[in-house]
Amino acid sequence: MALSDAEILYNEALGLFGSYKVSEGDTTSKQAELCIRYFTGAMNEVLEDHPWNFAKKDVILYEHTDRPVFGYDRKYAKPSDCARVLTVDNSIGSDVSRNQAGVPAWEVKGDYIHSDAGASPPSWSSGKAYYVGQFFTSSSVTYEVLVSHTSDTPGANEAAQIAVDVAAGNIESKGGDYKIVYVEYVWKQTDLDKWSAKAKHALALNLASKVVIGLAGDEKKKEQLINEYEGLVLPSARSRDGAEGKPRPHFHSEWLRSRHGSVSGDYFVV
Repeated sequence: MALSDAEILYNEALGLFGSYKVSEGDTTSKQAELCIRYFTGAMNEVLEDHPWNFAKKDVILYEHTDRPVFGYDRKYAKPSDCARVLTVDNSIGSDVSRNQAGVPAWEVKGDYIHSDAGASPPSWSSGKAYYVGQFFTSSSVTYEVLVSHTSDTPGANEAAQIAVDVAAGNIESKGGDYKIVYVEYVWKQTDLDKWSAKAKHALALNLASKVVIGLAGDEKKKEQLINEYEGLVLPSARSRDGAEGKPRPHFHSEWLRSRHGSVSGDYFVV
């Protein structure tokens, strides 16, 4: 068998300051132990350092039952795989430029996103295609879609059809009339095959800077590796990643809202 993706990256990191290396399945050598110890932290640091295209996710969150004590109107549980929250607002197509268009402020506090943002989910509709992660309301109750399906299930009325979908496990009641927000974030992407080549090199440098003292005891080399990571490699990786497309502006329109099931506020981005 060949070296794993992580082991290949360990060896790239180790090769930056000497002849250290790990072999397939090595978990007991000093270099392997140090690489394993610091790898996850080094990876999360790189993910937090830039809104990487290969690690972006979109999600709809519903508000937590408890309100913030002060400062913001609502709070939302941060996704468990979140490395860095990028945007939080009332509509699909979150864009950082919305901050210039009066989008409600937000702030991450512990495991929650505190924000003034929040809008009611669209009302349930018969014959509509629903997808995992969406929300809708019916009779002042918020439902989350657990299984992608079309809402034309048997039933004489809305309540009956919803009951059928609940029983089938297609949807789940959240137990109240909650607001939702659309969030874009960087997630803890651990599949190195999905990482860009420049981002992986940045990760190797970051890992090398963490293990070099334990293996070589070289403070000067550590400083050199950190400077190369922060001053050369990371900026280059960011630039390359940023060139892979630019978010389009999202304008307020009834057509767009009906097409996407969006609940945008009365603002637009130019």
